Amino acid sequence: MPEYPDLEAYRAALAERIEDARLERFSLAAPHLLASVEPAPEALAGRRVVEVRRVAKQLVILLEAAHFCSVHLAVAGRLHWTDLREDGKKAAKPARLSPRGNLAIWDFARADGGAGQLRLIERSPKKRATIRLGATPAALAALDPGGLEVPGSTLGDFAARLADCPRTLKRALTEPARFAGIGNAYSDEILWRARLSPTKIAGRLDARETERLHRAAAGVLTEWAARLRAETGPDFPAGVTAFRPDMAVHGKFGEPCPECGAPVQRIVRAENECNYCPTCQTGGRLLRDRALSRLLKKTWPKTVDEAERRRRALGGAVRSSAESRPPGSPRRSGAGGETTGSTSVLPAAPPSGRRGGVDRQEPHLVGPNRLRSRTSTDARPLVDPWGENPARTGRRRGSTTSGHGNCRFRSQVPIAQRRTVRPGESTRPH
Repeated sequence: MPEYPDLEAYRAALAERIEDARLERFSLAAPHLLASVEPAPEALAGRRVVEVRRVAKQLVILLEAAHFCSVHLAVAGRLHWTDLREDGKKAAKPARLSPRGNLAIWDFARADGGAGQLRLIERSPKKRATIRLGATPAALAALDPGGLEVPGSTLGDFAARLADCPRTLKRALTEPARFAGIGNAYSDEILWRARLSPTKIAGRLDARETERLHRAAAGVLTEWAARLRAETGPDFPAGVTAFRPDMAVHGKFGEPCPECGAPVQRIVRAENECNYCPTCQTGGRLLRDRALSRLLKKTWPKTVDEAERRRRALGGAVRSSAESRPPGSPRRSGAGGETTGSTSVLPAAPPSGRRGGVDRQEPHLVGPNRLRSRTSTDARPLVDPWGENPARTGRRRGSTTSGHGNCRFRSQVPIAQRRTVRPGESTRPH
């Protein structure tokens, strides 16, 4: 989800392009985007843009007569800008609405003869982006959840938001009602810079820890906002993402910490994960990751050193992500702690040897057929009920299989003795 630095880059780029411009047309391709009833989208056409503002994690386009248009990008929503006329010349072809592409389009015309289009695109099957329209100051004030803007805030205001908070620091930083513009990505960076555990209760911080957290939060947000604006330059922001190569711990599971070199760990929760360095933030303690820890339960290692000793005792090898995957290849992780290119608390499988009667040097066939490899120690002749590739699971004329290929009642009749299944004839075995 775009957070404070990304939204500030969007706001600055939009302010340069559409402030004092006139909104010629506002159109929607998907009705689910609109989260308000009044006014109608047609009521915004013809009004001049007064200001572009950021409210928490929303971008608000303020128009004449107290009208406004608020855009919440959610997780996958992104904005794109196209210059249609530059110095009176046509520069690009106008885009069209599409339920799978341009979900919303704003057409602007400037007084100098220039024109442009702002487009909202959401590349995700889960459509979460929302647009709200309003025409009163009260409706505009209702957009603000009340979170504190950390850059420019005082230590006293920051400490008041954490006082008597029963939640963890990770949860407290990402609550819109406490702090504005901080999400999953930059909260990891803030806690790493402050050298604080993400599971520490926010209301139990002492004065020094609170001051360190305030300084880290303001510094991370301000520095990343300036960095993104410098990288964008005069262009419109593109490639907005929560995973950046210069980040210290967010999205770096299994990679070495830039400060101490220890492998970055994670805590999985639903679709999000919290990344942290156990050496810098938790004193070497390994927090439960809510995935593999549920399987190991009481045997979950308490420290990184204990996990390494257990791995070595079981014959595994500690491999960093750089050693376990080719350069430039993406990092993949499984839900059960089985991660490619990262350090896991389970030992790596021996490069050779047999497990379950299958030669591990040659991958055996997997999938709905559950067929063993021919090189297995207890290999049996492979019976193909379709007379073709065993890995295929489609239905074929001449077979007596009911349903798909993963049906448990697959026929083992030789091909020469099979007959064609006639239309309407039952294929269930008698």
